[in-house]
Amino acid sequence: MLSAFNQNLQKKFNVIDGFDFDPHDYSWSCILCGDKMSYVTKSINGRIDHFRHYSTKNCNYEQESETHLEMKGYLYEEFPKWNDIKLKDLEHNIDKQVILDVYFELNDGYTIGIECQVSKMSWGEFEKRMRIYDEKNLFVIWIFHYDSFLSTQPLSFDYEINSKYVYNEHFLNAYFSKSDTLIQQVHDIYNNRVYFYRNNKIFSISFPTELEIIKNVLYFSRGLTVEKELPSLNISEFLQKSGYKIALFNQ
Repeated sequence: MLSAFNQNLQKKFNVIDGFDFDPHDYSWSCILCGDKMSYVTKSINGRIDHFRHYSTKNCNYEQESETHLEMKGYLYEEFPKWNDIKLKDLEHNIDKQVILDVYFELNDGYTIGIECQVSKMSWGEFEKRMRIYDEKNLFVIWIFHYDSFLSTQPLSFDYEINSKYVYNEHFLNAYFSKSDTLIQQVHDIYNNRVYFYRNNKIFSISFPTELEIIKNVLYFSRGLTVEKELPSLNISEFLQKSGYKIALFNQ
């Protein structure tokens, strides 16, 4: 985690904002379960500075990859450059139920939640989180890690489609497995787009409505799939879609 509660100062701190003291000299606890944590520097294990549980047996918060830490840190710093905010919080605790990756309150009264997704997630878990966020009147943006959900390797086979033989290099070298329905459903909710993070950039990808399935792999026609790097992280729309509150970046 990038945030923890300082037991000595009785205040939450995070790694991105930094410290005016040596965090190793203080006692820390988890913002979700309250158990003790230690501050781990990059020089110790080569990862981003972070807080780590001594034991995770009492905490529901999953162990994070460095990619997830990186995504949260990037959005926490970058989003305020493009939007008028009055409050920001990294790893926002919502009623001890769930930790929202990044939270913002805008000057116009809207509240924004950003979820950074690196690991696979079931549709049921997605719905559960969205219901919690909806109760808090949060407009949510989901951002997926590009390399965790999309492959840049070409398909390893050729195939016949509409009685015409087509070589795989004519198709977008990005695809996901048939079992990963979350991306498809998020695409529908977010007005036919999905946001992805890669190398400190956010991309909006729009897939065709008709997806072909070959050998249990979904693939997308290069001509119909649109991948755009977002010019900014400015919010352009707040919508109620399919029963969920969502926010969209300016395209």
